[in-house]
Amino acid sequence: MRSYWTQSRSLFYSLIAVVPLLVTYEVGLLLIHHPGAPRVRNTADVILNSVLATFGLQGLAGLGLLFLIGILFAFLFFRQRQPDFEFSSQVLLGMLIESLIWGSLLAGLLGSLQTALVTPVPPDTPSQIILGLGAGLFEEFLFRLILISGLTPLIVLIFQTRKLTAALAAIVTAALIFSWFHFLGPMGESVQWNRFLLRWFAGIVLGLLYQFRGFGITAWTHAIYDVVIIVSRTVMS
Repeated sequence: MRSYWTQSRSLFYSLIAVVPLLVTYEVGLLLIHHPGAPRVRNTADVILNSVLATFGLQGLAGLGLLFLIGILFAFLFFRQRQPDFEFSSQVLLGMLIESLIWGSLLAGLLGSLQTALVTPVPPDTPSQIILGLGAGLFEEFLFRLILISGLTPLIVLIFQTRKLTAALAAIVTAALIFSWFHFLGPMGESVQWNRFLLRWFAGIVLGLLYQFRGFGITAWTHAIYDVVIIVSRTVMS
């Protein structure tokens, strides 16, 4: 059991675990796109693709290359720390089951408000589900993996505080930016303080989950939460 908790939290297994999210999202976007209509993508995806484009990496090929490089380096790092490491598909299965549990718990905690953590919000359910999967992947990559991982050592450096205190401050700050992000731009929602506070709280919960259970489980939890809320909202309407 200890081996599962360690391995499932690693970046190596996390990056492998989210590959199905990436593939389903990209294929789903192709299926829901109507010729002549503007392409709708998750806003965090657009931001990350814009950054990659400055390095000459564009579209699915650029993201795929980024993930392959990330998986390779994560594997080498993980192998160095655990020389007897052997890949186990059971770890990935366990991560999916654990994510289903966390996603259901989060939906039970916040579900009465029926708010999906996804932007932009298209009118039809299939598009919402596809963008919900993208939100789980790209928003967790941006706001948890990159932002929390970057802010934590920066806060330690500036304020000379303990790493745990810095991590908590980074989680709260990243959650604040995560919530604010959903109201930005022409595709953003109109500002409503109850939704802002909800997303801030959800961001803190996801940040804590990321800190203790890693990127892969957090990304799947976010995606599952969005899908549960979108489907239940559709059924109830």
